[in-house]
Amino acid sequence: MDGRIAGKTVTAADVAKAAGVSRSMVSRAFRETAYVAADQREKILRTAKDLGYSPNVLAQALISGKTPFVGVVTSGLANPIHAELYGALVQEMQARSLVPLSFQMNSGDGEVAGLRTAIETIKRFEVRQIVLTSFAVSDRVLDACLDTGLRVHLLNRADDAGRTGAVCADVAQGGVLAARHVLEQGRTRIAILDGAPGAWTARQRRAGYEQGLSNAGHSAVAVLPGDYSERCGFLAAEDIARMQPRPDAVLCANDLSACGMITGLHAQGMRVPDDIAVVGFDDIPQAAWSSFDLTTVSLPVQPMVSQLCERVEDDAPPEIDPVTLLPCALKRRGSG
Repeated sequence: MDGRIAGKTVTAADVAKAAGVSRSMVSRAFRETAYVAADQREKILRTAKDLGYSPNVLAQALISGKTPFVGVVTSGLANPIHAELYGALVQEMQARSLVPLSFQMNSGDGEVAGLRTAIETIKRFEVRQIVLTSFAVSDRVLDACLDTGLRVHLLNRADDAGRTGAVCADVAQGGVLAARHVLEQGRTRIAILDGAPGAWTARQRRAGYEQGLSNAGHSAVAVLPGDYSERCGFLAAEDIARMQPRPDAVLCANDLSACGMITGLHAQGMRVPDDIAVVGFDDIPQAAWSSFDLTTVSLPVQPMVSQLCERVEDDAPPEIDPVTLLPCALKRRGSG
């Protein structure tokens, strides 16, 4: 925003007059890549500060061709881990003087139409990069983004076809950690509660669980369908209660479904962890509540958003950004 002095909005022309330089020299002084003699730049910036002037970011972007705006598209923040990731991403962008333009993506048949509307808005702000944060970005949505020529980043999920780069938690590695943990607790009949059908994160988490069990010569006694919701965990607890012999541990695809599982097991008269251990995934705030005290896999949220923002700031990106996987950690609590 422009500053104000003596009731008047301060402009670049005012700074130029006070500093005894041209208007174009003022503009160049605020662009790091533009050549201005060091003493001249210092004088202009000092004059601007004294007058309370700051440049118009959008105007600078149009002149320089380098915009601070970044499109951020999410499919909803009802799941606490999505809200945490989004909040961390926005804070990191702000700390780096990047400006996120956020859009909510529709689900189902209207997702591409909604995305195209968002992209049209994004283009009006000279945005050249877009971050997709949804765990279930469909191929048609990704294709719609890539067709625009925008540089597309995926956060916390990858594209199996390798069409664009991503920064993700290594959730398969996290799944191995969780499986090994319950085995080390002496659990031998282990069930898996799956995640949302078709989601990259769900496939990777389940693969990690199964690999961790296989490494010790075990396999899951059951794989129950899920959708990442608390309700699916509650309903799956009823299925577990009917099994004979019952599982003595359940590895859940995320914390919300694990919390539903614990509530459902209690409703079935089962004790956690005495009768059955429960492990989640994500380490959302709810996991630490005393009513759940959930052992879970923690995502490297801050390292993910920091590395993604470094890519956004890169002036010489590769033809296709790599897929980077950052390690998860096990958070031990009282549920198993």
